[in-house]
Amino acid sequence: MAELQTFIRMARERGIDAATIHTMLRSAGWKEAEISRGLAEEVVALPIPRPSGLSGAGEVFRNILEFGLLTFTLAHLVILYFGCLDRTFPDPANPQSWNLDSEEGLTGHRFSLAAVMVTFPLYFAIAWLAVRQEGEHTPSTPTPVRRGFQWLILLVSGMTILGNLIALLFWYFEGQLQWLTLLKIGVLLVLASSVFSYYALLVRQEGRAVP
Repeated sequence: MAELQTFIRMARERGIDAATIHTMLRSAGWKEAEISRGLAEEVVALPIPRPSGLSGAGEVFRNILEFGLLTFTLAHLVILYFGCLDRTFPDPANPQSWNLDSEEGLTGHRFSLAAVMVTFPLYFAIAWLAVRQEGEHTPSTPTPVRRGFQWLILLVSGMTILGNLIALLFWYFEGQLQWLTLLKIGVLLVLASSVFSYYALLVRQEGRAVP
């Protein structure tokens, strides 16, 4: 792009109009987007803002991957926490709790731990990259694809919070609310509330960035 900017600046200094410069660059093989950006930065002295309503297959893939990694990470976090709770507070009436220290049970927990150690850093990197790229192009509204996935995550996490609150009251009314059940519901509420709060804050901040 430095070569393009130099040519446009020198051509303008020699009195060549923008239409002629555009034709010359197109005939030389430059892309339309590159020529438009170069002319805007040289003639108008302003960078061209990124369009807010466009999204490509790459962005769709990135958001699907982010959603999948988040779901996979949370699912295995729940498995790990539930396993730790079952081992700490074993339920004699539950036959599954008798095999918590078996090699098969430990293998499942090791797999969940390995899954979290791999998927969470990947999710964090993709989410951080998405926020950084949007910050570099401010002011601009998030694309419909990005905003749609954000609202999808808010919907799923919000319904998870609602479902666990309903389950908590149900077991309480049934008179079967035990400490282990309360702790498991608490774990789910903490995870779902954390995800909901993060994406709600993200949507709010992006909304304020729009003029």
